Amino acid sequence: MKDTELKQIQEFRTELYNCFESRADVSQEIVDVLAQSTQVELSVALSKEPVFR
Repeated sequence: MKDTELKQIQEFRTELYNCFESRADVSQEIVDVLAQSTQVELSVALSKEPVFR
């Protein structure tokens, strides 16, 4: 991944994080899990995903 692409991703994540009015950390983690998960049928199943803390 190029430095410019990485910077764009970091900027996007920062802007997204700033959009959350409350519980930004948890909201960002949920976005991360949804972005990385390939098969999630229920929102409860997110907690079983390896990337979920």
